[in-house]
Amino acid sequence: MYSDPAIMEFIRPPLKIEETKKIYEDQLLQYPIEPQLGRYMIVEKNSDIFVGLFMLRKNVEREGVEIGYSFRKQDWGKGYATEIVKKGIEYAFGFTPFNNIYALTHLRNENSKRVLTKSGFTYQKDINEDGKQSNLFYIQKKSFDN
Repeated sequence: MYSDPAIMEFIRPPLKIEETKKIYEDQLLQYPIEPQLGRYMIVEKNSDIFVGLFMLRKNVEREGVEIGYSFRKQDWGKGYATEIVKKGIEYAFGFTPFNNIYALTHLRNENSKRVLTKSGFTYQKDINEDGKQSNLFYIQKKSFDN
């Protein structure tokens, strides 16, 4: 998935397999330190077929935990993103110490903005993240619990 330009269009430049392996090797080292955070495989409920990836990660420069997701092209438009984001919010607020979850999306990624808004996130502001302009969205535990 990380090498597919269409999937990576709004995330980062496509990666070579060696770069992808490095990300996952680094992640494996982090699981013992932060077992509630990381990258997780998303599988279809009825078939256990891999459809995408879900991520929770901490950035020391921002309050809360970041949520992220990506799906195989053939699984776009099936409602998986909204479903996984809602379940990810439940998990993060139920099983981690964080009271805020944030998400970043490319300025032109209208589909992701809709998913975040439908899932309860609110737009905060435009920011420059990793050299690109992004929209910053937040959800707070107190607003989720109500």
